[in-house]
Amino acid sequence: IEPVFIDFNNDILKSKLGDVDLIYKQNNENQRFQMKYVIDMGKDHNKKLSLAVDYLNFLGTETLSPTQKQQELYRLFLIFQRIYKK
Repeated sequence: IEPVFIDFNNDILKSKLGDVDLIYKQNNENQRFQMKYVIDMGKDHNKKLSLAVDYLNFLGTETLSPTQKQQELYRLFLIFQRIYKK
């Protein structure tokens, strides 16, 4: 296996989703993906931020209960991970 290095000027695509910058690289190898929300603040900026993000685990959708949502994420091998800046 040989390493492949990304050319950030050509391989990374940039777009906007509303007023939010979206930076991405399409995975052409398989159907896996990783999505990260990067917020330019951390839990020391707002003490309620970590509580709000942790609350996402307890939310469902219009068609799925919170438990069903977690089961669907598990079925798709998706991990909801939280990393906080200070």
